[in-house]
Amino acid sequence: MPGESILVVEDEVAVRDLIVAILQEEGYRVQGAGNGEEGLACMAIAVPDLVLSDINMPRMGGYAFYDAVRAQPQWDHVPFVFLSGQGEHRDVLAGKKLGADDYLVKPILPDDLLVSVRARLDRQRRLDSLRDRQVAEVKNAILAVMNHEIRTPVTWLAGGAELLRDATADLDREQVRQVLDGILAGSERL
Repeated sequence: MPGESILVVEDEVAVRDLIVAILQEEGYRVQGAGNGEEGLACMAIAVPDLVLSDINMPRMGGYAFYDAVRAQPQWDHVPFVFLSGQGEHRDVLAGKKLGADDYLVKPILPDDLLVSVRARLDRQRRLDSLRDRQVAEVKNAILAVMNHEIRTPVTWLAGGAELLRDATADLDREQVRQVLDGILAGSERL
């Protein structure tokens, strides 16, 4: 769904500008960075919906950038795609072995780039939706249990207090003690 934010981390300005233009034309909000350090600074300001990163970059390369992103729990859910000129099979495997969501080899056709981006964003959207449903189910289950668990002791407290208020003269010492035990049990349970 266009409108999502994408961070493009690429040291070659012409390549970065081309990728940014392709993605912006499709309606994505795109920010560029020249290396992993700049990428981390961008992410500290605004977490993107997806990261596209080159591997060979000055100051902080793609692998170190990936490790730094995944080291932050608040960024662990962000899809991460390597986009590199290193296209040997072993290079692709190394990137995927790290845990990258995809590995694209430059030069890349715009359609290939867009298919990968859309697929990663769609998957993340589905995972987010599933997580939200699961969280809602857990909340509802907790509230149902809490409702029962709170109602029972509150009933003991209110009933016992009402009984003492209305019938103190009619209750003997042992009956008062039983009512007070019920009130104490209810308060302990709460």
